Amino acid sequence: MKKVVNEYVYDLKMLKKFYKVNLQTNFFLVLLILVLLSTISSFLEKDISFGIFSLVVFLLGCIYYFFFPNILATMSYRRLLTKNNNQEMHIKVTVNEKEIIVENNLSKEKDKYSIEDVKKIREKKMPFVY
Repeated sequence: MKKVVNEYVYDLKMLKKFYKVNLQTNFFLVLLILVLLSTISSFLEKDISFGIFSLVVFLLGCIYYFFFPNILATMSYRRLLTKNNNQEMHIKVTVNEKEIIVENNLSKEKDKYSIEDVKKIREKKMPFVY
């Protein structure tokens, strides 16, 4: 087995991508389109009260879908920087034949795990390449 090294940088760009992947789902987009169609049909049928209600739900859904991931990412990034004395966190994971080593650049700690202690490995495709 070769030595494998992965390094993760917790920056604003990575956090935005994380929240977009987890909050901007296709299902929610389909629901937004259905609410928009409901809004349009309500106004065409002159049902003003339900049309206004549908429009408010559509606008709240748009705010959630388009703006909420960026807001959450910015808040998380600020909290992360505050917690780490205005430094970005870098996590380095090294896997070799005998052990897995997890290093944090801020705390300078190394956590070591024996390969023999690993009970199960689950492979999963990543939703995006960063």
